[in-house]
This record gives sequence, structure tokens and C-alpha cells, in this order.
Amino acid sequence: MVYEDTSIGMPSKGDEGTSFRITEEGKYEISNMNRFFSSFHLRIGQVKANHLLHIKEETIPFREIYHEGTLVEIKVDTLSLWQLWRGVDFHV
Repeated sequence: MVYEDTSIGMPSKGDEGTSFRITEEGKYEISNMNRFFSSFHLRIGQVKANHLLHIKEETIPFREIYHEGTLVEIKVDTLSLWQLWRGVDFHV
């Protein structure tokens, strides 16, 4: 995780097993994080909306899918081979 400001809600140190450092550019970096979330909410920024989703070798900018200010729920789901074969209807 890399962020530029230690505003409210942002971690100020790493958990056990993680590494916390301030980069040469003045950004805060936490590495070796091992966390699992079944889902989380992300609000697409209205002023500086540059949220990106990286899946394997593909990068998808959220602003191409959602309007600024939209609250998006991101969750991991398990699909059967049958669901993959017939095609999945994602709720966008």
C-alpha cells in the first residue's frame, strides 16, 4: 500500500510481519501485508478520480466504468465452471 498523506483512517505503522517506510519521494509505503477482505467499499473520487483495478496484466480505470462520486462495492466471488462457460452477468 502506498499513500501520500497520513489523514484520518490511514495506517501510521505496519502490523506484525509488515514493513513500513517513507519513500524518497515522501510517500508512505507498507509492504508484506497479508489481509483478506470478503468485500470493501470504494467511493470514486470527485476531484481526483484515478482509481485503478489491476488484474493480472490488465489495468482498468474505474472512471471508465463509474461516475465520479459513485460508491462501489468490490467483492470476491467463487464461480463454477458452468457459470464461466455460459457467461457471467456482472452488476455494473
